[in-house]
Amino acid sequence: MAKAKKGRKATRSKAKPARARRAAGRKGKAAAGAGSATAAARKQVAALQAENRSLRAELAALRAELAERPSSGAEPDQTQSTLDL
Repeated sequence: MAKAKKGRKATRSKAKPARARRAAGRKGKAAAGAGSATAAARKQVAALQAENRSLRAELAALRAELAERPSSGAEPDQTQSTLDL
């Protein structure tokens, strides 16, 4: 036969030590600081992604410029290979 659950007694909660109260107060401040750190990280990621896009565009333009140049008539085994990223 299963045991019946005991009901909760209506007692006052025990007083927390002073250290526990102070630590609980600091948690809120740390959480607020974490939000600004996350926002700063997102901003930095967005800036790096924008720089990456501009560098890829510049690379594409340089490759197109290289493709437009007339070949110098060199033998195929002496030609300079393009970068593959």
